Amino acid sequence: MNKKWKSKSLSAILLAIVAVAGLGAFYARNRETSLPDATTGAALLEHSPQTPSKHVACGWSTAADPRQAVIEAAQKALATLNGETVSYLFVAPTVHYDTAVILDEVKKQFGQKAKIHGLTSSIGVMTNEGFHRGPNGALGLLAVASGADMRYGVAGVKLSDFATLEEAGSEAMRRAIRDAGPAGSAPPNIVLMTGTILKGDEAKVIQGIAAVVGENTPVLGGNAGDEIQDGKWRQFTKNEVFRNGLVLTAIFTERKVGWAFESGFRVTDKEGVVTRSQAKTIYEIDNEPALDVYDRWLGGKLYETIQRKGLADAPMFTALHPPAKEIKGQHGQINYVISRIVPSQESLATKTLQVHVGIEQGSKIRLLSGNWQTMLNRAERAPHVAMIQGGIRESQAEFGVMFFCKLASKVVPESELPKLPLLTRSALGDAPFLGVITIGEQGPLPGFHAVNAHLAESLVVVGKP
Repeated sequence: MNKKWKSKSLSAILLAIVAVAGLGAFYARNRETSLPDATTGAALLEHSPQTPSKHVACGWSTAADPRQAVIEAAQKALATLNGETVSYLFVAPTVHYDTAVILDEVKKQFGQKAKIHGLTSSIGVMTNEGFHRGPNGALGLLAVASGADMRYGVAGVKLSDFATLEEAGSEAMRRAIRDAGPAGSAPPNIVLMTGTILKGDEAKVIQGIAAVVGENTPVLGGNAGDEIQDGKWRQFTKNEVFRNGLVLTAIFTERKVGWAFESGFRVTDKEGVVTRSQAKTIYEIDNEPALDVYDRWLGGKLYETIQRKGLADAPMFTALHPPAKEIKGQHGQINYVISRIVPSQESLATKTLQVHVGIEQGSKIRLLSGNWQTMLNRAERAPHVAMIQGGIRESQAEFGVMFFCKLASKVVPESELPKLPLLTRSALGDAPFLGVITIGEQGPLPGFHAVNAHLAESLVVVGKP
């Protein structure tokens, strides 16, 4: 690691500490912000605090035909770019479309040279113009012109081509750096990651990435999503479509780049130590059956909910009261890594907690708590945290990319979902951004390396020159 890279890494850590000191640690939020009503939401769309970027633009469509959807989205983006050549595209269709057709039409509209980072998004997509979804699908894209003074390297791999997930992460990272060309001689400023649902083993992919670029390089992203988790998710680059793949973008720039990895949950006083666990099953907390302890933390409401409504409603209830593993950063920061739990007949019979992020024996865990407003409010908070972390002044955001947890979006009432992009825009102003809905998110913790978690929002903001 060269001195320049160490200096940049130290600066990023110090900025992260400043952000934490001012706004609270990741997963330890306790602030409730007011929500805009419909009138306020409309006002947000009309507000124009800054001049929109001429080098970056978003486009979207809900057309039923995949080619028409790409054409409509491309026309919106290209109209803003005024003929500039597009060098990088972040593309997110829903699984209603044939991804191969989407990719083919994207290359026709933007040319064969544009680098493409693609993934399927659950439910719909978000841009600075709103929440876009339709009965026949939705597509969003973010186009960055060559005049944006940034370099990108994009690479994708098929996970089954490698003996381990760590090897897959390392090779994808090396290929992305090579794809960036001369700019790839130093570590990237930040890495965007799109993977496959691995129920916590995404951490192994992150370890492989870190083996190439170091743990101090921020890695943020989310897994490709679908509607009912039946394997229809896809990841893609300009060269290939994957079902169970990994796509990375290495970003190189002299600009300021900020990030946030947020949940917004409140930390409660309910805590314990995992005294028996194996893989992703927690058998005991403080030497008692884990599920009984978790229900006691909830005042008996889990068993009551299951008795009244059955197991079908349990995931929505537990999503608002997740357990989290405590992790300490290198400067003593307390962080919490959330794991979703989905009670089943088996876990009820065995009194165990089935988790999707490994919580090892001996780990200290704590109950976190929130409500649907918690999930919604962080759409405004996360971009503020990202800009503070990156030293980006208000009104100086150029563009953003957001990964928002599907389960978190499901607990938000349907009528409130359109407010998600409105709240993000209230922080970013007129800067274009693309938000995708993912299943499992990745991001760094203050004073710690990147991790995989659930019920989170991962966000990257790039500043103006």
